[in-house]
Amino acid sequence: MISDGQFAADLFCNVKFLRISCYFDVSAIFPISFLRRFYNLEGLDVVFCNFKELASFESEVHEDKYMSITTPKIKKLKLDLVNNIRHLWKLDSPLDHICASLECLELWQCNNLINLGLDLSFFETLTTLDVWKCNGMSELITSFKVQSLVCLVTMRIRECEMMREVVASDEGETSYEIVFRALKHLELHCLQRLVSFCLGNYTLRFPSLEQVTLSQCPRMKNFYQGVLSTPQLHKVQLTATDFRGRWAGDLNATVEQLYKEQVGYRGLKNLKLSDFPELINIWSRNPQEMLDFTTLKFLEVCDSNNLRYIFNLSMVFRLGQLRQMEIKRCNNLEQVIKEEDSITMVEEAITDNSKIINIFPRLQSITVESCPDITSFYLGSKGLECPSLLEIKIANCSNMTTLISTFSRDEDKESIIGDEVDNVSTFFSNKTQFPKLKELVLSSISIERIWLLQGFCSTQILTTLIIEGCDNLKHVLSDSMVEYLQQLECLEISECKWIHEIISMKKIIKEEFGNRYLICFPRLNSLRLKGLEKLIGFCHEDYTVEFPTLKILEIESCPKLEGFIHNSMSKEISTDAIFFNNKVAFPNLEKITISNLRKAKRIWYNQLHTSSFSMLKELTVKDCDALLNIFPHFLLRVFKRLEKLIVIDCASLEDVFQLQVQGLDVEEKYMVDSQLKEVNLVCLPKLKHVWTKYYMRNISFESLRQVCIQECWSLKTLFPFSIVKDLQQLERLTIDNCGLEEIVSKNVEGSDEQEICFAFNQLSFLMLWHLPYLKCFNPVMHRTTWPALKQLRISGCWRIKIFGHEKSQIRHPLFVIEK
Repeated sequence: MISDGQFAADLFCNVKFLRISCYFDVSAIFPISFLRRFYNLEGLDVVFCNFKELASFESEVHEDKYMSITTPKIKKLKLDLVNNIRHLWKLDSPLDHICASLECLELWQCNNLINLGLDLSFFETLTTLDVWKCNGMSELITSFKVQSLVCLVTMRIRECEMMREVVASDEGETSYEIVFRALKHLELHCLQRLVSFCLGNYTLRFPSLEQVTLSQCPRMKNFYQGVLSTPQLHKVQLTATDFRGRWAGDLNATVEQLYKEQVGYRGLKNLKLSDFPELINIWSRNPQEMLDFTTLKFLEVCDSNNLRYIFNLSMVFRLGQLRQMEIKRCNNLEQVIKEEDSITMVEEAITDNSKIINIFPRLQSITVESCPDITSFYLGSKGLECPSLLEIKIANCSNMTTLISTFSRDEDKESIIGDEVDNVSTFFSNKTQFPKLKELVLSSISIERIWLLQGFCSTQILTTLIIEGCDNLKHVLSDSMVEYLQQLECLEISECKWIHEIISMKKIIKEEFGNRYLICFPRLNSLRLKGLEKLIGFCHEDYTVEFPTLKILEIESCPKLEGFIHNSMSKEISTDAIFFNNKVAFPNLEKITISNLRKAKRIWYNQLHTSSFSMLKELTVKDCDALLNIFPHFLLRVFKRLEKLIVIDCASLEDVFQLQVQGLDVEEKYMVDSQLKEVNLVCLPKLKHVWTKYYMRNISFESLRQVCIQECWSLKTLFPFSIVKDLQQLERLTIDNCGLEEIVSKNVEGSDEQEICFAFNQLSFLMLWHLPYLKCFNPVMHRTTWPALKQLRISGCWRIKIFGHEKSQIRHPLFVIEK
């Protein structure tokens, strides 16, 4: 926050306008004391700030006691996107004095603001009040306080979603007269919940009111039910440029007439149909009776059980501005669009020979959720094109099998022919064209196939594909479809009971250099496969699959999955199930999560695809019961960039890092500087070694910061002796409920008589918890130093001596107390 003591008293004396913006810290204090240095300030804008209040008193310890500060008299105040304030300020607060002569107040997009609040000092001088998109307001001001607005000339209230009335009644009030003496201009725009200007029992007088603009207030049945006087008013304008206006003798009669004609619905840009039950009745009875929604941009239809379809084609053609459509929880809905128009009108809608109808030219988003009876989005005799559509989300529509269903018209007889090829229903057929579609989400629908096996695909710039709970789906793509999805960036498949493979094996294209079949996803950066009970592989091993930009790979709860690439047609029985082989390439992969794979015994093949996994930073392995080790010794140099390792609940795991295999003498000529920083090993009942004791000295773990070992009862030693020299950066060590007997193993090359010093210079946290077999830190003579240790937690380590001193007879204490 700015401190006023940093500036001369008259530095800002000539400033007339000040803008305070982008204070995002919720603890920030509105700078009232600093504001008082702007002696001649006339206009103040507070924009996009998270102030909780504007009336708090600041400490003035920095203020020069010899400095006289004159309070400015602001004439115009604008609050825009100040979302945390609920009230403007309190009476007699510093800001109330500064705004005592306020003439113009603009409140824009202050969503937590409840109303204008108390009878503030500026009420008597205010001439212009503009309220826009303050969605927390159900009323503007109370009837008692509104009488202070004696100078108000212009009042504009626009797009406040919750506004039910402008002037609310005070509790326990009796009837009296309310006079808006100076008000000349009143604008009420897009207040969909507004029912009346005032619901109380008063006499309302507007002696100066000349202009009323009333638009998109569909629930306003009358202006005011009580006594109303507007002697200077002779028309109600529907827009600012509607100079002719409407008039039925008086203001109330005019508003009632507009309500009967449903004029309030015209010009709407956003419509939530469930808010207007009277509209739903008309819509369900005959959609043709519906009003002209040519300006509609957002439509939401929720919780309506009367509609069997929402649009016919003639309605669709009038919705040229529609951008977003959400259809939810309509239990009897069968289609969103149904062709019930004459064949002549349908033919006229086709501009070429493609037999495709172009609709919703600006529609970008379609969401259909929880409509159990819907079978298709569109039912008609022609295909469908939405040229601007960017995203489709269909969820929990259990009877939906295709996006469009077609029927033939033959001598006025209709017969539905559907969109089936080889008796399999297809979500996208050759009758659908969405050339700009980028995101597709399909959840819990009855599709059997998403795209045709071969042929043209109109979704060639798709970037996100998410499939969830589609139990009739057996595969996601054919190999020929991959070439049409070269822009795909995110692929997520989950909870689909019958998916056997992601890419089905059909006719494939040979690479020029040999008999290998190549599949490539050049832009994919995230791949998630979860809860696929029947999945046996991403694709068949006859393919080589490349993911040149993939960064995140998550595979979870696929119990039949032995390897990423499968060989289901092979007659050979696999005895050593390897998850990743050399038929798949991940040169930029940074994060892998593997969980609930019950059959995989090894993760990596002896020889991986060139540069695969060389960028891996984080590996998480959970619930892989058959897995024997994580990193074999011959692949350690591949994973030199690994920073974080998490292994949990792997019942058969014996080794994490196989630094060398016992009895195998292999000369290694390379050096590996591992970037590993964090190791977490939890619930590994058969784990014998984290690092095998046959340690190759050309591998270093000098970046290690945190090690956490829990529930590993077969583990006897944590660190091989030769690795301890690499632990100079270790900061946290946690060992909890393990069968550990020693933390550092004996040096097989040294003498037991030679004292060894272990220095843990950065270790600040050490926890040894319930280690009933722990006897010592190291079995030979040693000394340990812990210069940075701040937290020590030890419990249930009955066999080890914690403290000793230089001359004590205690053998191998954990800490030696020196003089």
